[in-house]
Amino acid sequence: TEPAWVNYLHHIAAGLLIFTLGLFCWVVFADYAQPGETQPASMAQRLRAWWASALDKLKTDAPGRLYLSCGFLVFASGALALYTGVWPTTWSSGWPSLYLFEAIAVIAFGVAWITAGLAGVTTSRQSDRDDAPELAKAG
Repeated sequence: TEPAWVNYLHHIAAGLLIFTLGLFCWVVFADYAQPGETQPASMAQRLRAWWASALDKLKTDAPGRLYLSCGFLVFASGALALYTGVWPTTWSSGWPSLYLFEAIAVIAFGVAWITAGLAGVTTSRQSDRDDAPELAKAG
């Protein structure tokens, strides 16, 4: 068996990876930046704008709902994986709950990734960059 520090290092690295995958679902795929609008200056204003946009997407945008749901599933599964891996409980012993929760997180991210790829999702920042070469030729 490995030393305890290897176990903790694995959980820290896996936690950071799963957190990043969740952020991709919530921020990149759902594209909360409103095209054509400037980004709010303060962090509090950014969080309010993000929250308002998330609520709007939950009400009106089916792909946005999928990305938000997948992001929630990634975060929840990642939290359960960390919890059962670092502090094993009676309900999680005897079966590979850590790996199951990690797999659920990665599969949820994969669903969002494939859906975004098939839908051809571009972020507002990406569309700005795509226009840059044409603007340079026109100038």
